[in-house]
Amino acid sequence: MAEPTTIDSIRYFGDYLILGEIARGGMGVVYLARQTNLQREVALKLIRAGTLAARRDLEQFRIEAEAAAALSHPHIVRIFEAGEHQGQPFVAMEWIEGESLAGQLAAGQWKMEPASARARQRTIAGLLVQLAAAVQHAHQRGVIHRDLKPGNILLNAKGEPFLTDFGLAKLIEGGMGLTQTGQILGTPSYMSPEQAVGRTKDVTIASDIYGLGAILYELLAGEPPFRGDSAAAILKKVIEEEPIRPSKVDSRQQLLPRTSLLSPDLETICLKCLEKEPARRYVSAQALQEDLERWLRGEPILARRITPAERFWKWVRRHPALAALLTTLMIVAVASAGAITWQWRRAEQGWSNVRQANSRLMLQRAEEHFASGDSSTALATLARALRDDTGNRVIEERLVNALRVRRFLLPSAVPVNVFDLAQSPQTLARSSKQGAVTADARNATNIVLTGLRGAEGAVTLALPQPEIIRHVRFSPDGHWFAAAVSAAGVRVWDLRSRQIVSTLQHPVPATVVEFAPASSVLATGAEDGAVRLWDLIRSEPVGTIPAHRGPVNALGFSTDGRVLFSAGEDGLLRVWYPGRATARAAESVQLGEPIDALALTPPNTLAVRLRGNGVRQFFLPKFPTARDLAMIDPTLADRANYSLRAIELVLGVAATHFHTQPVACTNLSPDGRSLVTASVDGTARVWDARTHRAVTPPMVHSSTVNHALFSSDGLRLATSTAGQRVRVWDAATGAALTDEFQAADSVFSVRFRDDGLGVIASNGQHWPLHRGPAPDLDWLPDLAEMLVGRRINATGVVETIAPADSAEFIQSIRVRERGRRHWHWLQPLLSAP
Repeated sequence: MAEPTTIDSIRYFGDYLILGEIARGGMGVVYLARQTNLQREVALKLIRAGTLAARRDLEQFRIEAEAAAALSHPHIVRIFEAGEHQGQPFVAMEWIEGESLAGQLAAGQWKMEPASARARQRTIAGLLVQLAAAVQHAHQRGVIHRDLKPGNILLNAKGEPFLTDFGLAKLIEGGMGLTQTGQILGTPSYMSPEQAVGRTKDVTIASDIYGLGAILYELLAGEPPFRGDSAAAILKKVIEEEPIRPSKVDSRQQLLPRTSLLSPDLETICLKCLEKEPARRYVSAQALQEDLERWLRGEPILARRITPAERFWKWVRRHPALAALLTTLMIVAVASAGAITWQWRRAEQGWSNVRQANSRLMLQRAEEHFASGDSSTALATLARALRDDTGNRVIEERLVNALRVRRFLLPSAVPVNVFDLAQSPQTLARSSKQGAVTADARNATNIVLTGLRGAEGAVTLALPQPEIIRHVRFSPDGHWFAAAVSAAGVRVWDLRSRQIVSTLQHPVPATVVEFAPASSVLATGAEDGAVRLWDLIRSEPVGTIPAHRGPVNALGFSTDGRVLFSAGEDGLLRVWYPGRATARAAESVQLGEPIDALALTPPNTLAVRLRGNGVRQFFLPKFPTARDLAMIDPTLADRANYSLRAIELVLGVAATHFHTQPVACTNLSPDGRSLVTASVDGTARVWDARTHRAVTPPMVHSSTVNHALFSSDGLRLATSTAGQRVRVWDAATGAALTDEFQAADSVFSVRFRDDGLGVIASNGQHWPLHRGPAPDLDWLPDLAEMLVGRRINATGVVETIAPADSAEFIQSIRVRERGRRHWHWLQPLLSAP
């Protein structure tokens, strides 16, 4: 029998030329080798014991090769080949030129300097995003790594991470793995509690989430979550103790003071990964990745910080005896606290007075900003005031009113007319009435129009001299044609006479032109960042708006002409109100790169094309106006009872649409959006006042419903029946909020008390209602700041905040606020596509 061949005795191993040893582990040795047939460098891994390796080692080696070979991800080390050579199992892997994360940590390359703490944390978060994506890829293909630690992460010269060493991997499909119940495999400092106690059946993808959290912890704190003199001591801590918050770790590897510069949200993400109970960790590596990406974008994370009460309860479960002693001490402390309660109340009253004075001052400042036309700063000021004085109804109402009378751009997924974004404005302008126009964007002496209705062949518009054509547009009615041309400004032709009728001079070259729906008004943009409005009848300017810090690249009007959009080289998308006193007070969205074009799709959708060819879409909510409410009937809310014929005349809908038997009463909600009907069939119901679709299921009564009325806030309904019964309902859901009140005699109508705390029947009988405190709209300041892109910090300084995708934020508001205070006025804003 031939002697087993060892790698130390040869330089060649099959097709591989051994260049040197890279690392040794508990089971294998990794060599740097060159694959001669493909002329590439690889990492060659073999079992240390050679052909004499134990069967378990060989099986574990096979599982590692099988697990890694099934994966293909940019941040997982690739397997090129796996097999045997002269009885020696081997795996050829991708060679990553660099070093492990463990080596960099040991060398102090991840120290947290105070001056660069934020940048370092963003780098750490970006690294974990890539690792989480790799782990998610493995989990989706049925592979659990089970040994995630800095030593199994390689970093190339660019700092990109690569996950390796699937030696302890568990293949989910089929339950493949070598670990037996009670057997502990892994690295103690990075091992999940279920691994530490040997519960192999409980080792799921949650164990890898824990490993990612342990890596994040060491990067933030400079040391693993748990340390000890022995593996047994570390495992005991993993099972029984909670990790110290990274910001409280006093590590020699860190240069941060104890009052750490660590982000509380990033620390919360880390500690959620390290929860003892697997169910309390992130449900997947992708969920962890998404929360880290939210943090990188400056958005609220989904992970909730552990409250002191939860932390105390965890401690009590681990130390019941000591908890009992502390409970006794707490009782004594609570008894002693009574002596100082009155002092606390006096201090609290003093603080309340200070808070009220500050609120009045902030309200005054907001009104001053509104008066000066700076509505964005005014809204940010109101948001700051409401945040400092939560529940102040005066500030809240002022902020809601300011929001509902303005228009704000919200992210939208509605398809746009990509034609308008894809075509070059120098060579094509479209008109539904006049066809298309082509123009030479170089030095030109004329402009050739094609497809003009009523014209045979091409039509030529002459220029007085060769000029550079930068942008062209038809007027909506097809009577005018405008072109931004070199230094002359803007030329305007009358298409009926095909003569130049105006030359609109600009102090700097014009860049873009756009007609308002009223064709005699033209908006132009120029290289100085100004937007100018012109009256073409008089050929004179009517206003100048300093819109951008650089050239204006695109303009557009809303279909009603009340809103003007401008986009520029500075990456700002701005909203203006031409012809109004607030025309200079505009909302804006910072998109981060130059904007080249915009397109509007009726009625309310706007799309912009960024310099990098990305497209962003927005929705412009339309709020109800007095005219909208009058479309139903301006007197409807003042009437109490209607005959069937009256309902049919007012609403234009047969009364049988609402009930199977005659309708006894109908009333409109205070905002005019909802209609309640009461019927002889013993039911009442809420309907959409415009579409006449049901909002609630039937509210069933014991007899004929003779009256139904909304509360002043539109959130509740009171009904009365011929059977002398009165009841209160939820207007949004149709759920009963009270039991039936039995009246002493006949009831023909019912109404709410002015303060909403009771109902009064027509016979004068009164029933009080319990109403808890109105919930605070804690999201309202965030919404206002997000829309205007500004925030006022605690020191009173105005800060510009980065734009954020508001879709998820607004969706959370929809879920929480439907049917509550201000819902009806804010509904268009919260219902954007």
